[in-house]
Amino acid sequence: MKKLILTLWFLAFPALASNYANGIFNNLTTQGTTTLAGATVSLGGNFSTSGAHPLTLTTTGSTTVTLPTSGTLLNTNTAASTYAPIANPTFTGTTNIPILSVSGNQTTTGGGTFAGTLTEGNGSGSALMVIKSATSSNGQIAYYKGGTQNWQITQGNESDTIANNGYDLGIYAYSDTGSYIGQLAQGQRGSGPFGDGKPYWTHNSPSYIDTYRSVSANGVPLNDIEITNGYDVEPTETLAVNPITTTNGSATVTVNWVNCCNSTGPLGTSVSYTPGGGSNVWVDLNGATSVGGLTLSGWYPVSSIVDANDFTIPAGSSATSSATGGGSSVTATWSSALSGDKEAVAATTGGSGFPVEHSDYYVVDPSFYVSQGTGGSPQYQQYYSQVYSPPDTSQTHAFGTIAHEMDLINRGSDDGYAPIQYNVARQTIGIWAGTSNVSSYAIGGGSAHSWNTVFSCFNAFPGSGTYAGVYDCNSTQPDSLVGATMDPAGHGGVGYDIFGAYETLASAPFSTSAGTSTITVAVNGQHLSGEVNGNTVYIPSTYTIAGVTFGGGSYAMSNINIGAGTFTITGSGTASSTTIGGGATPIMYLQALAPYAPTQFWGEWKHGITTTNFHSDDGSIINTQPGNGVVWNDGTGSASVTGAEVSAGNVNVVSTPAGTGLVLSKYSSGSAVPTAAQIPSGYCADWNNTTAVTTHRYCNVGGSIVQE
Repeated sequence: MKKLILTLWFLAFPALASNYANGIFNNLTTQGTTTLAGATVSLGGNFSTSGAHPLTLTTTGSTTVTLPTSGTLLNTNTAASTYAPIANPTFTGTTNIPILSVSGNQTTTGGGTFAGTLTEGNGSGSALMVIKSATSSNGQIAYYKGGTQNWQITQGNESDTIANNGYDLGIYAYSDTGSYIGQLAQGQRGSGPFGDGKPYWTHNSPSYIDTYRSVSANGVPLNDIEITNGYDVEPTETLAVNPITTTNGSATVTVNWVNCCNSTGPLGTSVSYTPGGGSNVWVDLNGATSVGGLTLSGWYPVSSIVDANDFTIPAGSSATSSATGGGSSVTATWSSALSGDKEAVAATTGGSGFPVEHSDYYVVDPSFYVSQGTGGSPQYQQYYSQVYSPPDTSQTHAFGTIAHEMDLINRGSDDGYAPIQYNVARQTIGIWAGTSNVSSYAIGGGSAHSWNTVFSCFNAFPGSGTYAGVYDCNSTQPDSLVGATMDPAGHGGVGYDIFGAYETLASAPFSTSAGTSTITVAVNGQHLSGEVNGNTVYIPSTYTIAGVTFGGGSYAMSNINIGAGTFTITGSGTASSTTIGGGATPIMYLQALAPYAPTQFWGEWKHGITTTNFHSDDGSIINTQPGNGVVWNDGTGSASVTGAEVSAGNVNVVSTPAGTGLVLSKYSSGSAVPTAAQIPSGYCADWNNTTAVTTHRYCNVGGSIVQE
């Protein structure tokens, strides 16, 4: 039994109640409440209300209701079960409906407010919500909290500059007061100079990721980018009809490609071409018929840009006639040097600290461990990369393969050679690697210990009878080091600076104590870590402060205070006063920190230290200070050749054999006494006269040969 309750209130009349059963009414006007009770209520004309009056429709079953197509329709009943599905409604006015169930297509051509849940579809079949806007207008979805807008999704009204290039999709944020804040993201339907590439995000705000996805074994739980078919593969375009023009007797061919060569075109406005060689831009032409005796097919370097729509290529052979053609099926694909990922960040702060472009933190804290010696242990790696050269072994093509390149650009002053970076006011360092402390965010905690190796070359042995090693583990390329005459410091570049135990002290780091020979040394306390009383320190320079002399040798350390950054040594003499001194940036060597060696060679080599086309202006291959030399150590004894300083500018050369060994030198031979041309002035030689069968030592003294 269906019941249709029609309630009309007219504000100008008092409420009157009437009941009518199975009545037929023509032009019925009621004042008050009218109830129509019966199985069927038929309206032969329009059912209308005038003025602002509530209209209540109540049914106990499925009822088809045709609603007004204009005006304001208000239903204040919020019980979902009382609404039958409405088929294909069209609302052209302002609509306020708490809960709406639509069984067909709903079209809203005016403003609409839905004060409840709007559901598209019923879980059976497809569902589609369509937002249509005029070509020059935006299509938008806005999100509100209460009466304030917070978010908006917009299809823009940008016109296409090229195909598939306009009507971007954007996501925008608004403040708590509804004011516009900024753009979260913007996407474009097509990419590339012709808009026929894949869609992409043109703008994307920074993201924060604090979770990960679940994956299968050996999967990638965070971002996974896999472009294994070539990230620089560009779309193929079909050119206009007959795009190829030849010139009789010339191998240069002109190709027409609309908008190919403007500022946003695929080929750009200029190219770098080497005749008979390559170009920075290439094109792959296919589908052309013969033109001027030439059939173009394959990859060609672009040799020049004619205008915004034309370019030239070298065909490889000369045309037999001047002609234009190629047909209607000519396609072109371009190729040039592209970057897979690009990141450009500019820092503007002048505040202290470390403005960092890119930070990576990789903390290893295993849930379980594999016992040592059992095999199958993990090798944790923060970064892993592979680079493959082109698979061409013909040695007829030119290319290079570089794993990593760093272009270092110093836009500040050139302050010259400065080997100790801690003392440099404006450091310029390519790679800075060393040990550090354990940070609070490192799960698992722990403390820092010495690291084994910073840089190392290896050979993984590819197997299957193939050997592939490294030819040059480190190199300094020609003219890469600064010449001494070009260095503001007058020193010049150095291939490798290797420091052992070497402490640069602050100015005036030494202090005396009146009436004693004690010298207190101030140093960075961190550098005293691990030192104990009795360890030695080497102070290369000699100082005399307030009557106490020290330096030029090694001293035992006492009273080590890491917190204060001090220790004491004992000099000679008694201090006349308590004072400080030592000049600017003196140095010392904490011998407990002395490493094993600057370099250490292992295994068998074809040669020892070798020079090729080498020249040093001072004639040296090793330039060192007195006290250093060449030492031969067999594990039991040591033989050496050492320079020993007598006084400033006077150095002895001391040859010292080990044990019962001898200092041997081979004599020279000749059929007569040596001449001054053979022995330079000031030098001597052991000489065997093969004619006289005698061996003597001869010296050139002032141009005369003297026999000792």
